[in-house]
Amino acid sequence: MPQAIETADAQIGERMIEVRVRFFTDSIVPGAKGTVRPRHALTRGEARITPNEAHGIASRGPQFFNSLAELPLAIEKALVDAGVKLQPFKRTRKLISED
Repeated sequence: MPQAIETADAQIGERMIEVRVRFFTDSIVPGAKGTVRPRHALTRGEARITPNEAHGIASRGPQFFNSLAELPLAIEKALVDAGVKLQPFKRTRKLISED
């Protein structure tokens, strides 16, 4: 017998899981504390999952990255920490083995 799938009602705006990525902008302008250089950021920052009541996702700490190459890992860690399970999309299923 198939296992029952857990479901929950969700309003518009709560039907997606959001990952927020923020890039640090401090220390770009030397000797000018509290000043930013418009449209410039460091290649380091943080990724975090936005809390979502419909999905049962509570506030969690950020996952930091120090280069753009580390950003996918930071996103993955944030998803795992929040208990999110990703389901493969149709195109992705072609790449995943069933055995």
